[in-house]
Amino acid sequence: MYRDPDNPFNTWTGIGKRPAWLTAKLDAGISLEAMKMQGVANPREHRPAKYRDPRNAENTWSGTGRRPTWLKELLDSGLSLDDLKI
Repeated sequence: MYRDPDNPFNTWTGIGKRPAWLTAKLDAGISLEAMKMQGVANPREHRPAKYRDPRNAENTWSGTGRRPTWLKELLDSGLSLDDLKI
């Protein structure tokens, strides 16, 4: 990913046609390497599992996001979230 040093909202992924701002910078003598972004902006934080499938211990859920299918099935069968807490 490349970013315009003068305007951080101008970015280019490196795929497709080069935008006008990038072409202008290259014509002005600025290298692609100088505009390359460093690292990952916001790495995802791993959340520990809070619930486990009693039928298959590999199925876990952290309690955030959409409920997985296995959890929905167990809740529909009459179990509660408290029954599945780790």
